[in-house]
Amino acid sequence: MEQLANIVRGRAERSDGEGVHMKNLFLASRFFPVAGRLPDLFGSLEGRRAVLIPTAGIVSRVKLPVGLHVKELARLGVTTQELEISSASHSEIAQAIRAADIVFVSGGNTFFLLQELKRSGADRLIAEHVAQGKLYIGISAGAVAAGPDIEYIKPMDDHRKGAGLRGDFAGLDLVALSVMPHCGDILFGKAAQRILARGDARLDLRALTNRQAIAVRGAQTSTVASRAHYRRQA
Repeated sequence: MEQLANIVRGRAERSDGEGVHMKNLFLASRFFPVAGRLPDLFGSLEGRRAVLIPTAGIVSRVKLPVGLHVKELARLGVTTQELEISSASHSEIAQAIRAADIVFVSGGNTFFLLQELKRSGADRLIAEHVAQGKLYIGISAGAVAAGPDIEYIKPMDDHRKGAGLRGDFAGLDLVALSVMPHCGDILFGKAAQRILARGDARLDLRALTNRQAIAVRGAQTSTVASRAHYRRQA
């Protein structure tokens, strides 16, 4: 399995002959349950460098486990630099993202996150990162922001936290699909259910529980579950 994953990763990181690299994204509701699937999908991450953007959590009403993200990445052999983009300078942001093998965007308020990504210019740097075939990991708000539009997440996140967007809810557009995180969650499950029930014909909504993730490898998109989930199903 690891050998196959390394072959897939190698192909994904090479150009298709026209100067365009295949995209590599891992989108989830929560990181801890699914972190162990990363080597299966993208090969060993040993020795890789990640920049972790915790900005969405600044205005979140829920305390978020950024320290646990760092520990999980360390278990995979990844060294992590935290980058709070609402206070860092553009040069600091550019240097950190361009030096990273992995951009990790954690959860919180999606509207505040997108506001700061656009204000700081980090949105363009992340798009450049993904276009080079480097890995993007988006958790909760980081997963939602990766899609083409974030307006659908209003029942879950307070859009007033992103007043600077001035109603422009266009996402990073790294992928064509839109993640609906936290399905079945105690805190956010009801909001997720309302969003899915209402639907949005413009979006390709993909529902995720806290133990699932979406892996994008070039043109291939798959939904994966934690190893614990597989053991229960066996």
